[in-house]
Amino acid sequence: MSGPLRHASLVFLLIVNLSACSQKPAASPARPSILVTSSLLERIAREICGEGDGAAATIRSLVPPGSCPGHFDLSPRARPALENAALIIRHDFQKALEERIARLATRAPEVLAVEAQGGLLVPDRYADLARRVAECLAKRFPERRAEFDGRLAALTERVAGVGAAAKARGARWAGRKAIVSVHQRAFAAWLGLDVVGELRRPEDVGPQELERLLALKPDGIVANLQEGTQAAEALGTRLGVPVIVFSNFPDVEGYGRGYDGLLAANLDRLDRAWTKP
Repeated sequence: MSGPLRHASLVFLLIVNLSACSQKPAASPARPSILVTSSLLERIAREICGEGDGAAATIRSLVPPGSCPGHFDLSPRARPALENAALIIRHDFQKALEERIARLATRAPEVLAVEAQGGLLVPDRYADLARRVAECLAKRFPERRAEFDGRLAALTERVAGVGAAAKARGARWAGRKAIVSVHQRAFAAWLGLDVVGELRRPEDVGPQELERLLALKPDGIVANLQEGTQAAEALGTRLGVPVIVFSNFPDVEGYGRGYDGLLAANLDRLDRAWTKP
């Protein structure tokens, strides 16, 4: 190859290589955003959607884990997330949330409510909630229904095993008398506690109701973290019995990660209150 021709060839190859290097790889399309209204729904939705690059959507909860999901307000700072969301999944007891979304967002996404029985810590009820969340996700992503069904089956099997282990561990406290928060009654009864009375909000407890509770002589008081513990602590002090504070929602500091960690953390509190060193 002659000098000038070889020089031209080298210049051409250099231009081609520089052009190739200057091209940026195509950006992956952004995953749809799905908002949920409790850390319990967040954990379920993440597990059904999958993790990492193959996840069907990004999941974010509008409600902090330690807050009561039945009594919270939306900050104006949530507007961008609301307007960019593909879907919102809420609990059926959060009807008022839709009015707040409509006031705050100029473009409100579709909102789907999931019905659930009380006592979502009970394994069968948690699995049923997961089934309803999976159905909501399949409506939004029908092409991924089989994928969601597979993950739901794995979740259901795992939760059944975790529940069986928790039930066996709770057998040592079966029959213990307890005054229990109305929001923890189903779970306490499932564990085998003898629920002799219900603890309601302080403003709902009159003098006669208080005297009735004091006469029950329980072995302990089971409070619900998300609704506050002041009434339970006052009653426990009057009765001289331990107060055990359960959480209904995971990912609160000190209450483990996810459903499995939450179940174990609640049982740890029973252990510390009722198991002699």
